[in-house]
Amino acid sequence: MSITSLKLFYMKPNKVPILIIIILLLYNCKKNDGYVVSGKINDYDNQYLYLYHHDSYDSTLVKNGEFNFTQNFGRTLPISFGTENSSATDRLVFIENNPIRVELKKEKITRSNDFKYDWITVQQVSGSKTDQVFANYLDFKKQDSLQEDRIIFSKLKEIFNGNYGNALNEQLLHEEIIDSLLTIDQLRELFQIIKNKDNTFDTILNSRIVSMLYPEKKIKVGDRIKDFSLNDPNGKLISTDQFEGTIFLIDFWASWCKPCREQFPGLIDIYKGPNNRIFEILGVSIDKSKDDWIKAIKKEGLPWINVITENGQKSEVPLVFDIVGVPTNFLVDEEGVVIAKDVSLEELETLLSSN
Repeated sequence: MSITSLKLFYMKPNKVPILIIIILLLYNCKKNDGYVVSGKINDYDNQYLYLYHHDSYDSTLVKNGEFNFTQNFGRTLPISFGTENSSATDRLVFIENNPIRVELKKEKITRSNDFKYDWITVQQVSGSKTDQVFANYLDFKKQDSLQEDRIIFSKLKEIFNGNYGNALNEQLLHEEIIDSLLTIDQLRELFQIIKNKDNTFDTILNSRIVSMLYPEKKIKVGDRIKDFSLNDPNGKLISTDQFEGTIFLIDFWASWCKPCREQFPGLIDIYKGPNNRIFEILGVSIDKSKDDWIKAIKKEGLPWINVITENGQKSEVPLVFDIVGVPTNFLVDEEGVVIAKDVSLEELETLLSSN
């Protein structure tokens, strides 16, 4: 099965030093409407080129080095490109509801252990004012990597106060937070501009920004959980408050998450072990497909209560719990207070034995 790079935060990966940072299995993506993008790419013919936006993708067959994605879209959004091989790209491209022309350069890169991938460089983009602003800002940053924070801050305020929308603003702010060149007050001021302009473009990215700028809002060890109610496979509403008086593990997972499913046999052993009388598990799926979720529950033989979010990772519960990747878990005591987060199977056994 082909894999390609995609800027997305679903399954917790090992860190790889490539700009577009997370490799996603193609079967986890779904097709999406909305763009008119054509262009050319070198040394790539009679093969499929993929256009990605979050968990959505489209594909087209490259002929004579030319590609064409022909649907229409009503708003600006960031995309990236990938080949049939493992691939990565130097930057995102912002497309608008106009005919967009993109020139791509593909190179074959070999890393350690003979791992090979296609490195895609965006050479030129025409037809998108937003992408021109984005490209100009990237060039501005390259001019002097040691520019004073006040100069960078002033440039970003100018962009944020323009009419380019929060698709661009959120992406720029997120990258600046990672770069750590601006002060926390400057970053929070930029975020306020985003909040005051229009609706959030990317709820997951926006949630990550909030978590990084306001870490005190995260649910952490020592905090009482925020109760929620979700449906089980039979449509029965399950609430966290029904676990009061019991130590329980809130386990966020998904059917497509291999690390999640690999830990289930060990977790089942703990659940059925001597500490079962004082311990429960609530599995919370961020699957978008209810069928895939139910099939996974049956295949893995999960004996504990399982519920599913309404709209995958973009639902309220994953956002409240700051779920940027799975598996993620919270161990909660009898009073509803978090006593550990992201515990391993060994740590879980130790904690249960001490209670």
